[in-house]
Amino acid sequence: MMQSKLFSGFTNRCWTLCVAGPAIALFLASPSAGCDRRDIVGGPEPRAMNKAHAKESAARPAGESGGASPTAMTMSEVPAKRGSAERIEPARAAAEQPPQAEPPIATGPLKAVERVDLTRYMGRWYEIARYPNYFQEGVVGVVANYELTEDGEIRVTNTGREGALDGDETVATAKGWAVEGSGGAKWQVQFIWPFKADYWIIDVCRDYSYAVVGQPSRERLWILSRSPTMDEGTYNAICRRLRLSGYDPSKLERTPQRVSH
Repeated sequence: MMQSKLFSGFTNRCWTLCVAGPAIALFLASPSAGCDRRDIVGGPEPRAMNKAHAKESAARPAGESGGASPTAMTMSEVPAKRGSAERIEPARAAAEQPPQAEPPIATGPLKAVERVDLTRYMGRWYEIARYPNYFQEGVVGVVANYELTEDGEIRVTNTGREGALDGDETVATAKGWAVEGSGGAKWQVQFIWPFKADYWIIDVCRDYSYAVVGQPSRERLWILSRSPTMDEGTYNAICRRLRLSGYDPSKLERTPQRVSH
């Protein structure tokens, strides 16, 4: 069914099929409200005062200052338990900080990463999210496989499921090659001769655990991962960087994946 969609919907914009599914708190523990009296006043309980000290206190004229007993200290005079203020203030400051503002969506030409190690990039990639497109409509569980051939071409095999994760399998194959002088970050992909499409790697993790693929027109976008799931922290960080690349992350649609795949 997928193959028929690709051919029937094919127009002079078929070059976009290149990437058909490229398939491609801080909660610091605040000090306890209850605390040991000796921790507050820093000395013994009142009953521990000896008789001599009691007599000295009784004999002292009214108004004369002297060595006040621990119980004479007001709470405002009691020194804070060491370290408690340091624990409270950072938590309070974190809670009072406004939410981080999203960077504006950049303008200007799209840029690919400087270099991609094609040998490390090859293999299986799970599609985590994509911009909606007509040739992948209704396709879920999208997986892309890339293989580097002896003559330097890239063999592309995209698979997916029609409508649901237990739906009919769809398969599309293509060949691609890295654009000379692009450091392996810009490809041309051809699903149907003679049409070619751009495949630009605009973000890739240092360990090649995820990648982001786009096109100069910014009409197409895919987030790929080596695993069928991606933690929200990583996904959100990618989305923030996409804004700096001129993409609107709110247009992304998550791609359902079979976790046990």
